[in-house]
Amino acid sequence: MAVRRFLPALLVTGSLAYSGIVCADAGERIEQRLDQRGDRIEDALRKLPMRQRQAFMLRAWEGLHVRDTANAMGCSEGRVKTHYSRAVHSLRNDLGDHANG
Repeated sequence: MAVRRFLPALLVTGSLAYSGIVCADAGERIEQRLDQRGDRIEDALRKLPMRQRQAFMLRAWEGLHVRDTANAMGCSEGRVKTHYSRAVHSLRNDLGDHANG
């Protein structure tokens, strides 16, 4: 899925040493949690109106500046700021505490 490639990468070796205890399935559990979070993020992004989703993806994940985003979207910088702000607000409401862990 497209969003997963943007999620922060974790190096998972399949085992995790913590205080001398090796958890063989820790890597698998971490991957499952990332998959679940990725699914939640994808669902939340799909719910956004198209212009909000565009502004959010261009600004947050592609790292474009407001001016460059406005050029890409064919709108004013003010509209980009509005779309982005509304997208962030909607995502925070939709994801709640899931966004932080």
